[in-house]
Amino acid sequence: MRYILTATAITLAAAELRAMFAVPHTTYSPGSYGPKTNVGYYANRQIKFRSPGITDTGTYRITDQGQFCAKYQKIGDGNENCQDIYQVAPDTYEAHLPNGTIVRGATNVPGNPEGL
Repeated sequence: MRYILTATAITLAAAELRAMFAVPHTTYSPGSYGPKTNVGYYANRQIKFRSPGITDTGTYRITDQGQFCAKYQKIGDGNENCQDIYQVAPDTYEAHLPNGTIVRGATNVPGNPEGL
């Protein structure tokens, strides 16, 4: 099920998230070093993550309720974190974290151009 967040943002449903994550891809999200501060590579339910302050690995799953859940080795002290994902433009997303933080402007590209 899709829920409209704004005129252009929609919540991705479980089936949409599963289809997106069925294809290996790299996600860039902005931070203090620009639009590609944080980089994550997603393939086969595995995550490889890099930012200026940390490199980490983890796993992910998609819940039947349409949440993306990630569990890293270091980030979040190894606790699973589930979040809603909204599509705001083609290949551009935002994540709404349980603590209220919104990660805006994440972009996806196919494959692993960063070699993670």
